Amino acid sequence: GNFLKSFKEKVVTSDPSVYVEVALYGTADDDFKLLLVSEHDDIVNELKVVTKFVERTTGLESEVRLINGGLWLMQDDFKASHPYSPDDYDKTSPLEQWKSQHPLGLQTITQMETKGPLSKEWVRNLLVNAMTSLS
Repeated sequence: GNFLKSFKEKVVTSDPSVYVEVALYGTADDDFKLLLVSEHDDIVNELKVVTKFVERTTGLESEVRLINGGLWLMQDDFKASHPYSPDDYDKTSPLEQWKSQHPLGLQTITQMETKGPLSKEWVRNLLVNAMTSLS
């Protein structure tokens, strides 16, 4: 594990490189980590395939603990082969669905600031007054 971590820190220093830690466990005697370094474009789907294969062939369970890296690289002056605008999509159905919604509740977020120290009683009175004014 230390070799791969060192490799990741010293060699794999830029995206889209990915470092992954997968915990494999079953009985107490066979718990260990699977450490992967990859430049695969679709690491998440590839990881699903690998972990299912390992689980099926070893009988161990897997848990992905860490995925570092794998970010898409910025492409300077990128030109899409066909740029799409919102007008290219049919908005009829979503708009009808949105208009048919009936709100079931209301959420209010309040920020309170004070120049002096706060007391429980003072905050309680503020909240009671705020709730009373809403009803």
